[in-house]
This record gives sequence, structure tokens and C-alpha cells, in this order.
Amino acid sequence: MLFTLKDPEYKGNGVMASLGNIIENPHIGLMFIDFFENNIGLHVNGKAAIIENNQLRSFKIPEEIIHDIEEKEGNKPERWIMVEVDEAYIHCSKHIPRLQQMNKKINWGTDDEKQKDGDFFRTKQSMKQLNL
Repeated sequence: MLFTLKDPEYKGNGVMASLGNIIENPHIGLMFIDFFENNIGLHVNGKAAIIENNQLRSFKIPEEIIHDIEEKEGNKPERWIMVEVDEAYIHCSKHIPRLQQMNKKINWGTDDEKQKDGDFFRTKQSMKQLNL
């Protein structure tokens, strides 16, 4: 193990697909890509585990960070994903595009399916046609 990463898991859409996958198979690959300044990527492979907030102190996290999480965060993490890193390496910038911010109106908190575009692949229509 090279080092350990800990990433907060915030309340999301309730699907828990990532957490469910970690429970099923702890092997994980992560990509951290800088699309805006240096156009470089960091690839990390390791084993993931799910830890609860009350377990953070047992993982030698500095007390000021724990205090920050408990006292200052508006949207607190529900739990954490801990990754024991087996390997990490840099991806060169050769094939990483430079991205630009676009002006796009986002309707946060809406349940309107057209605004959410939650059926991008139009599977609901296909399911209706198949009577499923």
C-alpha cells in the first residue's frame, strides 16, 4: 500500500450504486483529471471500503479536519469511502482536452423529467413499448 485516500460520500439520489459496487467488489480505479489548467491526470488503483463518520478518529485523521467536518460543513458527509492505494501514476496531457465553462441554466431540485433529462437514452419509452 502506497497511501490511503478518504473521500466523503454525500446524500445523493438514494441509488447507492457506487457504494453497492464497493460492497460487491472492493477493487477500485479512480481518475483525477485537470481539464482546466495543466491537462494532466492521476490514475489511482486500490481497494475501497466504506467507513462511517464515527469511525474517522480511528484512521488518524487530524483533529482539525474532523472538527471542520462536524462543525463547519453545511452539507455533511453521510459516510466515507476509504481507498488503500496499491498504485498511482500520471497520465500525460497528450489526449486530455482543455475544457471551457459554458453558460448553462441548471434547475436544481426539480422533479420535472424534461429539465432533469433523467431518461437520456429513452429507455422508459422502450419499456412501455415492450409492456415491461
